[in-house]
Amino acid sequence: MLFHIRGSTEVNTRAQQVDVDASSLNSGDAFVLIHGEESYLWIGKGASKNERKMAKNVMMYLTNESDPIILSEGKEPKMFWEILGGKKEYSQMCNAQVNGTEMHPRLFHCSNASGNFTVEEVVNFAQEDLYEDDVMLLDTYKEIYVWIGKGANETEKKESLKTAMDYIKSDPSGRTPENTLILQVKQGAEPLNFKGCFQGWDPTRWAKGKSYDEMKQELQRENDGIAFVRDELSRYTKKYNLKELRRSFLPRDVDPTCKEKYLTDEDFHDVFKMTQEEFYAKPKWKQIELKKRCGLF
Repeated sequence: MLFHIRGSTEVNTRAQQVDVDASSLNSGDAFVLIHGEESYLWIGKGASKNERKMAKNVMMYLTNESDPIILSEGKEPKMFWEILGGKKEYSQMCNAQVNGTEMHPRLFHCSNASGNFTVEEVVNFAQEDLYEDDVMLLDTYKEIYVWIGKGANETEKKESLKTAMDYIKSDPSGRTPENTLILQVKQGAEPLNFKGCFQGWDPTRWAKGKSYDEMKQELQRENDGIAFVRDELSRYTKKYNLKELRRSFLPRDVDPTCKEKYLTDEDFHDVFKMTQEEFYAKPKWKQIELKKRCGLF
């Protein structure tokens, strides 16, 4: 048996049984492994004091073991990995620290089911809160994920992508679209660090009778998987030529703070002599200087 221990306080720290497999581990948490007469308490590098305490309590409750074998991540014996079916990749997700404050992941539900596009935060979230018919925004602080459910409509996709960009631009901690990874993730293509934000992630939740291999094949046929939000958003952005973007009176749908994103890829390269990726990799002050030279500031 393998138990995943997660929580930020004594009140919300809980244990959940997960598959006895190395891929179930998560660097940000603690785990209890019980195999016959062997019991291990595995401590991820980002596990909190409350998670360690809860892990010991779970161990005592299940085994009456008051002095368990404690393993720190990276110092596991060969037997530990053999019990878990061999070493595999697992989530390295650890909560970011900003000025001494731990930044916990946040999840937002994006939908226009009411007739208006709304964004609402989901507290104490779980995998069950990922609605297939909508879009979810997951903020791990280090990354922003826009999760696209299979049934999400085009309006929800477009508005959620815009919301992700606006969200990061208004962040008081200093995060920007240039220094934060902002990704679109389609349902079924979730990367390890995305899954690691959900305790006891179940890879078969949306299987609907399909085997894991069948799900992977379907994903490869129907899904682009993961993409940069900036690239996806550009598909919904109307393009204009340089002359139109230099006018005093801009088209109504043009954001005057980022006129360059309305150029086609070809025009962008002709104007700035570089790709959009190269442009946005430069410091903010350099971007402004380049836009001034081209009359786009």
